[in-house]
This record gives sequence, structure tokens and C-alpha cells, in this order.
Amino acid sequence: MKKNITNYIYIVITCLVTYLLFKYNNVFKLTILKSCDLFLKNIIPSILPMIIITDILNNYNFIKIVIIIFRKFFKNIFRMSDASIYAFVMSIITGTPTNAYIVSNLVNMKYINNNEAAQILSYATFLNPLFLYNMLNSIFIDKTIVFKILLIYYLSNFIILFFNRNQISNCNDLNININKNTFTKVLSDSIKRATPILINILGTIIFYLVISEAINLFIRNELASTFISGLLEVSGGLFKLSSLNISILLKEYIAIIFISFGGFSIQAQIKNIIIENNISSKPFFKGRIIQIAIGIILLYLINLI
Repeated sequence: MKKNITNYIYIVITCLVTYLLFKYNNVFKLTILKSCDLFLKNIIPSILPMIIITDILNNYNFIKIVIIIFRKFFKNIFRMSDASIYAFVMSIITGTPTNAYIVSNLVNMKYINNNEAAQILSYATFLNPLFLYNMLNSIFIDKTIVFKILLIYYLSNFIILFFNRNQISNCNDLNININKNTFTKVLSDSIKRATPILINILGTIIFYLVISEAINLFIRNELASTFISGLLEVSGGLFKLSSLNISILLKEYIAIIFISFGGFSIQAQIKNIIIENNISSKPFFKGRIIQIAIGIILLYLINLI
């Protein structure tokens, strides 16, 4: 019965959006073109280089070096296994949704179980660092504010990690076998791997920005419209935030909420990846809510100083 009701809701929403697409055709055309422009100017320049850099670092055993350097620190303070350290560090470098692929692969290779995978995603979920830096620079002229928000964003994940340390298993050391290829081979394979990821991101951005525009047709308040856009699709929300005529302080808080939550667009991408391994998405979603709360508190405290 519950499933039938859900199906009917999806049907009604889809029919309503289809009707709006025809009625406000020019508005949605402009939204799609803006999505493509956002993708070309912000997403590709940020995500493509990071994917290539990650593959090059992996090919030359960078992650083994990281684990050797930080193993004692992470094990003593956070009680993390090598697999958890690997997932956490690579998530910082690659961002979402690549982190979900990394965690799912660790489950497939039996290095972690489903419960630990779910816990890792609760604290090892980061937006692509280059994308995040570029978007914040477009909002805030003052570089001090940009670095303050970045510090809060990353620190909040470490705080979540600290309070999850008792739920992290201390399994055997991770043995990562990497086949070292030539640089040109790595570059070629990396570009091939990045292509479907970027296409998927483009499609997801267009879908959620179209849904956002459909909702915003009934909302006249610019701040409320920006907030809805940011909760649905983080890049679109940050793009709107950059041109919003409000105080810098309020922009800081909204930016923290958007990047901590990640948007339903990214959450849907991650959920679609981890569902294949029956990994629960509840700890991941709970982690985003906790991260928002921690981020707001840290921002308030730092602004008091």
C-alpha cells in the first residue's frame, strides 16, 4: 500500500513538471543552458583535473605513503583501520561521489563490512576541493572568509570522525596492489574514466536544477528560492548565492549549510552507488545533518573571536 502511494506521488510530480515544462518552456530552456554553462565553467575545470591527479597519485603508490605517514596518528586518535584511513584520505582528495566508489570497492574486496562502510561515509564525505575553492571564491572576495569556511568544513568532518571512533573496526592492515602503468597510459585511462562520471554529474545537475526551477516558479522570495536550490543541488545553490543581495555574514552561514548538506543531487548519486552493496545510507544522511550543526556552531564561535 505504502509503495503504491509513493508511486502515485512520483507520477503526479512527474506529470506536474511535464506540464510546467510546456507552459514555461523558455524558462526551463534558460535553466538547462545555465546548468550547462555552470558545468562547463565550474564543474569540469574543478573535477576533471582532480580525477586525473588522483589516478596519477594512485599509480605511483601515493596512498601507501600516506598510510605509512599517518597510520600511527589515525590509529591512536581515531582507532582507524588502514582501509578507513585510505577511504578518508582519498575522499578528501577526490570528493563526492568518487568516495562512494572507493568505499564500495573496499566492501567488495572484503577489507570492510557494510556497517563500517556506512560509518565511513558519515564522516568521509567531502565536496571536490578544487570545485569548492572555486565556488567559494566566486561568492566571497575576501580570501580570509574562503579559508575560514574551508577550515570549518573539513574540521567538522574530523569531529564527526572522532565521535565515531568506537564504531570503526580495527581490521588487518590494508594491502593495496597497484599495477604501475606508464604516465601516458594512466592519463588516457583517467580521461576515459572521467567521461561517464562527468556526464552523470551534468545530467544530475540539469535534473535537480529543473526541479528547483519548477518549485521556484511558485516562490517569489529570492532568499527562499536560493535556499531551495542549494538543498537540491549544491553548485546551483552556491551560484545563486553569489549574486544574492544579503549580508556577508548570512552568506557564510548559508554556504556552510549548502556544502555540509551536499544537496539531494549528490546524495542521490551516492545512494545509487552504495545500494548495490546493501550499504545503509542512514548514517551518511545523519552525518550531513550533524555536520551542518557543527559547522554553524564553529562559524559562530570563530566569528566571536
